[in-house]
This record gives sequence, C-alpha cells and structure tokens, in this order.
Amino acid sequence: VLEIGYVQSDSDGVLAIYNYSAGVQGTLVGKTAVKAGANPSVEINADRVVAGDVIAVLEVNGQAVATKTLTINQ
Repeated sequence: VLEIGYVQSDSDGVLAIYNYSAGVQGTLVGKTAVKAGANPSVEINADRVVAGDVIAVLEVNGQAVATKTLTINQ
C-alpha cells in the first residue's frame, strides 16, 4: 500500500501512480478513485514492490490534469 496522503481535486477522478525514470513515465503501479474536493488520506494498492521515483497523475474524464513526482522509500 502506498500512502499518498492529501489530494485536492476539482472534480471526481482517478489518481494513478506510474514508475518514473529519466523523465519518462513507465508502467502503472496502481490507481484509486478520488472525489471532487479534499481527499485527506489517499492510499493506493500497488500491484508490485515500488522503490525510487514514481509519478502521480491526477486524471479527470480521462485527461491528466496534474502530475507530481514522488520518491518512495522503503
């Protein structure tokens, strides 16, 4: 489980986490639905072990509306 924490979204959408290396978005690690407004404790069930850099992509209606790179420490 990846504990992402607080996510703010203007609309209902999906938060997806992808591997990220050398500025390139890689394979999907996991995703979860988010509601419009404040989402205080977002967690994503990862389908593989993750360490290092990932990119979080907030998608609304199938379009990426925000991204943020994160470093996962184990």
